[in-house]
Amino acid sequence: MKSGEYSGEWWLPQSLDSKTRGNLIVSTSDLTLEVEGELASYITLDSIPLIPFIHGKLHDGRIITLHSSSWIGSKSTEGFKKTRYNVDYIFEGAYFENDDQLKFKTISIVLDHLDDWIWTSSINIVQDEGKTVITVENDTKKLFKINEQFELEIYTSVGPDTMSFPLKELMIKQNSHLKLYLTENFSLSNSLDIVRHLQNFFSFALGNIVKVISIACEIVPSLIEEEKVKIPFVDITYLTITSALPERRVDQIKIHFRFVDVKEKFSILLQNWFKNKNQLDVILNLYFKNMYVQEPFATERFMDLSRAIEVYHRRRFPSNIDTKEVHCERMKEIENAIPKYSSWLKENLSFSNQKNLQTRLDEIIQDHPSTLGNSELESIADFTQMLRHTRNYHTHYDNPASQAITDSDKISRFSQGLKLVLDVIIMGEMGFDDNPICVVSNPLRRSLKQNWMKDIVEYCKK
Repeated sequence: MKSGEYSGEWWLPQSLDSKTRGNLIVSTSDLTLEVEGELASYITLDSIPLIPFIHGKLHDGRIITLHSSSWIGSKSTEGFKKTRYNVDYIFEGAYFENDDQLKFKTISIVLDHLDDWIWTSSINIVQDEGKTVITVENDTKKLFKINEQFELEIYTSVGPDTMSFPLKELMIKQNSHLKLYLTENFSLSNSLDIVRHLQNFFSFALGNIVKVISIACEIVPSLIEEEKVKIPFVDITYLTITSALPERRVDQIKIHFRFVDVKEKFSILLQNWFKNKNQLDVILNLYFKNMYVQEPFATERFMDLSRAIEVYHRRRFPSNIDTKEVHCERMKEIENAIPKYSSWLKENLSFSNQKNLQTRLDEIIQDHPSTLGNSELESIADFTQMLRHTRNYHTHYDNPASQAITDSDKISRFSQGLKLVLDVIIMGEMGFDDNPICVVSNPLRRSLKQNWMKDIVEYCKK
């Protein structure tokens, strides 16, 4: 739903005869219902439950279900009581009464900047002998299989956006959106999780924040009584981390790749993106947190990116220095040599077989010799040591080592290098080979020039 205030009648599904008037207030930062009186009575503040479903009918006839609403507060003015509720989800088009009904067959998604990513035009203009001929290729569909559970369709349509009568002015606009076809009925949480993961995919590809404009899900008719469904789809409104962010134009310099760059292997990229979802979820959460949150603190960004690199290594590389058997034998010899401090040694050496952050980054760099390893060995060693010392200092805040960075400006510059590392890691997990990463990605080709780590280290040492 668009931002605004919507008047109507509201009631609980089990209390159809107890309707009350109220307004649904929708903004990019808040979803609130304010009603006359109250929808439920509470004995104490400690007993306030989450209201699973609230039904409503707007004055324009639209039927609404509010899901997961919580009491904010009540106020009385001249004897009239009003109660406000915070709302998690708004469904427009059907009345749901329980979670089992929240199952969907397809999900249609509108993202901003999708046409910037597709980078192809369905509009063609030919001028010949004083005539201008405009042709459009309407309703273009491309279907890609992601896995056994769902397929993704990219759908592009072209039509008049504005026109005048008599026809003196005409604006034709191309619009693209996504549609997921589900082989099984997905729950609300699973559906929105897929949407979030797709949003992250396109945000990474464009190197810019991509916002979800609207979501429409096809319901399963057999789960809901016919009279409680107005249309076969429900529009879903909810708040995300990107909802309140301002509109921005795409920064062309940041784009990693467009559809025209990868259309031959797009299915493989999508398949890998979802196949590796569970393994990379923590890493991607830290990565996109720093993309979606406006102007994070320099130290916080550095710590998030370094943590993402460490977690990635733990999940993709052997984490121990020696085998478990070798380490256990060594621990026994140490404990037997100093039996008086056996317990102390066992506790304090419990993580002694774990690789430190510097070693972890070294191994990741060795795995990408043409991109991350495109620096002199001395520069790589300085870069990885600087990472370890800086992370240790900002974790414990003891006396900084000589190579620890404490200046915010220098931390920000070093974090740019860590983001480059994660960019290469993520593209590698998607299916790009080490060399073609820079062929496809303009920003990485510009940044990962010969001995790029030396430039960062020298800047941070000034």
